Amino acid sequence: MAVQKVKKKSLTHHNQKSSTSVFFGDELYRIGASLLPPLFPAVTRRRIRFHSPFLILLLTGLFVTQGLIFLNVPTYLHRKLIWFGDISVIIGAHVPFTALELTYDYITASILFLSWRQKREFERFGTLPPQEHFLLVNGVHPPEHFGLENRSQQLEAFIAFVRRSFPLCALTTSVVLPVEVATAFYAIFAIKMLSMSPEEAPLLLWIITGVFSSSYALKTHLAFSFLLYHILHFYVICGYLSLKFDRLFSSISALHFPSLKLPNSSSEEPKVFLLGRLSELLVLIRSYNSSFWSAFIFLLWSSLTVNVAIFLYIVCYIEAINRFNRVVSALVGGLEFVALSAFFMKAGEVNQKAVKIYKKLNGVVARGLKFGVMIKLKVSL
Repeated sequence: MAVQKVKKKSLTHHNQKSSTSVFFGDELYRIGASLLPPLFPAVTRRRIRFHSPFLILLLTGLFVTQGLIFLNVPTYLHRKLIWFGDISVIIGAHVPFTALELTYDYITASILFLSWRQKREFERFGTLPPQEHFLLVNGVHPPEHFGLENRSQQLEAFIAFVRRSFPLCALTTSVVLPVEVATAFYAIFAIKMLSMSPEEAPLLLWIITGVFSSSYALKTHLAFSFLLYHILHFYVICGYLSLKFDRLFSSISALHFPSLKLPNSSSEEPKVFLLGRLSELLVLIRSYNSSFWSAFIFLLWSSLTVNVAIFLYIVCYIEAINRFNRVVSALVGGLEFVALSAFFMKAGEVNQKAVKIYKKLNGVVARGLKFGVMIKLKVSL
């Protein structure tokens, strides 16, 4: 089914057997990016500490307000901003780095809003977004249930990719966390670098700096986790849809006329049945789009393109930053550009396979007319 309709109570009793010892699909719930109930509640671990959606929203709102205020602070007061964990003053690019932080906060807040909208739909209609890709990876149903060929090389490679990528993603967020903490607490060391006198640095301000630095480190880590896991989920969905398009393309290519039989098949499989499978696949893609992912594509495009432009401006036109910060900015901006390019290339791959299917269907219809077979393609979208 394109959209899963379930009873709310049935989710807590979902006890499907799997061929894998580790279940995938509930990572967004565990990092606080999803307000929906977990897909496999019987085996899903609890949310990671400090990954409460309410806390994430509170920190995001706090730093959005802080960023908007800091953008309007006069230049002669910029040094005071270090007390609130703002190290962009020391770097020498206060306005560009504040704008970067606001774009990351925009991503986090938008993801939480989209998840809240999904939760409302679930509470009102009892529907969940399609999760066929994770049901396949976790072995809840055999590949034939999803219209895929069992034990194919493409399928095995897809499942292997998912089982490797999610642990690697968790490892990446764990490795990056100390870097984020060190960057946030750089404000405390910056205070000493500015040689402030003890009168200028009372204990209360040190405490405020520590609180804001800790909050900034946590907020940065959450934003990075949100972005990385959602991009990975999108890759998994596109990989699953590519598998279904490839399988459907091979089935259509195997049609013979006028017998309308598939090779190695004892029963007739009419072309109309394959066209129905294509219709179901297109409806499935529409379900993915309408539930979350079309909004996420726009969100990623509108935010990362702005970020890449800001990093390019920092590297090329701001002379106040030192060489180290310039190199780091170039690397981060380059990584975001690569991630954005790979993201849209993956989406374009699915679109290319859909166009390929349509071209193949045109040939099938032409051959069918040659043998006196009338075919009508009707896709309910």
